[in-house]
Amino acid sequence: ERIARLVKEANALEGERLKSILDMLRRTQREVIADLATVPPASFKAFFLKNLQAQVGARPAEFEGRLKASLKGGQGDFFALGKKHTDTLLDTFGLKAPAVDISPEVLTIASGFRADLVKGLTGELRTRISNKITVGIASGQGVQDVMQAIGTNLKEPSVFRTIADRAETIARTEMLRVYSAAGQARLEQA
Repeated sequence: ERIARLVKEANALEGERLKSILDMLRRTQREVIADLATVPPASFKAFFLKNLQAQVGARPAEFEGRLKASLKGGQGDFFALGKKHTDTLLDTFGLKAPAVDISPEVLTIASGFRADLVKGLTGELRTRISNKITVGIASGQGVQDVMQAIGTNLKEPSVFRTIADRAETIARTEMLRVYSAAGQARLEQA
């Protein structure tokens, strides 16, 4: 019953987004028609046509800006709905989710993350460490938790004094890499 209600909410969000996009298209169409109506009917001189061309040429970029803003808002709506869905499923089993709000950019970067810059790791160990970092970020764990998870996989300290020092350096550096890349992605979207 709860899941059916959440699916209904998701479908309603999709319908709202589609309606919003169609409304923007209709508004853009009306704006182009209004631009055409401003040209004097008896004089299609080059000056008016160039001016009209510039006005009409600007409309797609304006539409694109409005569309991106609308879709960005939709991502937040779907993120919130996903969180609500997860909370509902966990609640069904008497579990509670940690109170973590992670941006879609961080989740996107973390999901494709690989600790490729860490030296002295086998492919299998690199994969395990990458997974520990991804799970740590996605579940809102701090550096200390991720460091401990990484440390249990390391067999030698390498150039560090202790395995704990190496694990801490890997956790801090690689988690910051993910957050930095996510921040850059967010800036590029703005």
